[in-house]
Amino acid sequence: MKRKIYDKLLEWKQYSNGHSAVLVQGARRVGKSYIVEAFAKAEYKSYILIDFNLADQQVRDMFLYDMSDLDTFFLKLSTLYNTKLYPRDSLIILDEVQLFPRARSVIKYLVADGRYDYIETGSLVSIKENVENKNYLKQQFSVSRPNEVWVSDVTYYRLNGKDYYLCAVLDLYARRIIGYKIGFSNSTQLVRSTFQAAYKDRNPQLPLTLHTDRGSNYRSKTFCSLLRSLGVIQSFSNAHTPYDNSVMESFFSNLKREELYRMKYRSEREFRTAVDQYMVFYNEQRPHAKNKYKTPAGKEAEYVSNDTAL
Repeated sequence: MKRKIYDKLLEWKQYSNGHSAVLVQGARRVGKSYIVEAFAKAEYKSYILIDFNLADQQVRDMFLYDMSDLDTFFLKLSTLYNTKLYPRDSLIILDEVQLFPRARSVIKYLVADGRYDYIETGSLVSIKENVENKNYLKQQFSVSRPNEVWVSDVTYYRLNGKDYYLCAVLDLYARRIIGYKIGFSNSTQLVRSTFQAAYKDRNPQLPLTLHTDRGSNYRSKTFCSLLRSLGVIQSFSNAHTPYDNSVMESFFSNLKREELYRMKYRSEREFRTAVDQYMVFYNEQRPHAKNKYKTPAGKEAEYVSNDTAL
């Protein structure tokens, strides 16, 4: 068994050439971690083994907050493990990865970077169980750049005895509404088309996380497959915890208090026009305390200006 695993790893190293990671499954008694580490010692100039049984919060935080800057990520990793990393001649082992599903979610970005090889160990069954409905955001609503974390939700408004459903997507960096649509039902199609419109308009660089509640529309096979196909990490609020998506809840509260509940619309057309006008007002004219009283559009423009200057 051990020789067979080792030979499979040799075959992967030869033919993958850094274009894919490999998962070694099995219980601890199989000795998979020992085999993988022996392979690393024999076949690479250096290696780092991250055991998620033992990894502290500092290591975990790197996978949560440093993925948008891989130079910083690798520098921190090298320093923490006191190991120099050599492009195309170093291996990073993610041991017992089922204990920290975020690491598995971002492995595609590490592989795409191409500098190092990656081996994961763990139980695939446990990995699937742990990844489902995972809350990666954990009420960390401050992010470092636009298109790092988006949040989304659906609310409704009753007009002339009829319910209208408004889905919106908000970028956490500047609290900017980047997509919205109004539909006649709280459906998968509504949230899917809203997200697609936002994605097309923003054309975001990965990694990108989308955080929502656990509504069946956001957990539908169709919507989850769309996010996977785009490489978007999906994060869900904990059950019965609206505070996990409080930024989106706050936006809808402002919309209703400042516009919808103050007006009496005579028609659907008036209602839709009012929503359109409020979105422009919110993004381009309304100061936001989180942005030090800049508008969402102004905050993003400041980021772009500073980024260009660098």
